[in-house]
Amino acid sequence: MNKRVLIVDDSAFMRRLLTEMIKEFPGFEVAGVARNGVEAVQQVLALQPDVVTMDVEMPIMDGLKALGEIMKLRPTPVIMVSSLTREGADATIQALMLGAVDFIAKPSGSILAELGNKQNELLVMLQAAASSHQSVTKWGGEPPKRRALPAQTAAPAASVQRERKRTSPMISGICAVGTSTGGPKALETLLTSLPEDLAVPVVVVQHMPVKFTASLAQRLDQHAALHVVEATHHQILEPGNVYIAPGGKHMEIENTGAGSYRIVISEHNTVNGHRPSVEVMFDSVTRLKGLKKGYVIMTGMGADGAQAMQRAKQAAFQSVTIAESEATCVVYGMPRAAVELKCIDHILPLPQIAGKIISIFHNIS
Repeated sequence: MNKRVLIVDDSAFMRRLLTEMIKEFPGFEVAGVARNGVEAVQQVLALQPDVVTMDVEMPIMDGLKALGEIMKLRPTPVIMVSSLTREGADATIQALMLGAVDFIAKPSGSILAELGNKQNELLVMLQAAASSHQSVTKWGGEPPKRRALPAQTAAPAASVQRERKRTSPMISGICAVGTSTGGPKALETLLTSLPEDLAVPVVVVQHMPVKFTASLAQRLDQHAALHVVEATHHQILEPGNVYIAPGGKHMEIENTGAGSYRIVISEHNTVNGHRPSVEVMFDSVTRLKGLKKGYVIMTGMGADGAQAMQRAKQAAFQSVTIAESEATCVVYGMPRAAVELKCIDHILPLPQIAGKIISIFHNIS
């Protein structure tokens, strides 16, 4: 039986274009269309689609408000259709925190040409969303219980630019985290559960395009005790800080030769179809000598990072590997690939991962 998609967009052209694209996808059909958020909520209840594509900016009720209503009334996998502006990125991150499974960026140039190039990307997203753990058919109408963030508002300058106590750049360990689909919300759960005095830095690869990682880092920084930033080239790692790889660029960690470690940002070719790639970051951490290392792989489609975790275990120097369990993953792809390689020390539900990280590094000085 085909998976049924509800298309929500205030543009008649976009509704027609998305309809034509989805009609070509094997295993999918268009259940209906809606022009605004009010219609979207009504259609979700009436048509009970398997997946929704949701525009962010719409009249009467915007995509964020509609998403919130859908998650309350009939939780359904939602893919947001976002603009590539800073405002669009901020709204998209908020949507992901509210429960959207993923997002696809609107084209910035020729609509017909760019949307044609995005056809495969949309198909992969629809397949992942339809099989995700947010599917009401899988969960019997009850979505996984996860703490939601309050709606985003403009944060006071003091909260965004609050003073952070600088620590010594000398570190004895590092925690590396890789995630993809469903990752922003999973990162919020993980990072808000870690203490401000964590003795090691945390480096993160979240599959995202340019502009969106800055918004993600800013939002997470507002809610975590740790300091969360989008990483920059040659930035020195410090304990108690979280560094998120910038969208569209690889992030590696290297020894400065002066007792500290720094970030290297590059635009080398994609790895496993991704830039940033979890594999590139994990392998760079494995090459570092004399550090205790924790590797964490969480929700996401594909297998990026799995083989790098296997290489980390084969290196066998003070390396602990953790995979999020299927029960809490939005998409159990990346963790599954690592588990199947038999390189995982701990398979844990999301709420237990922070505690394991704390225990791994509790005696690091």
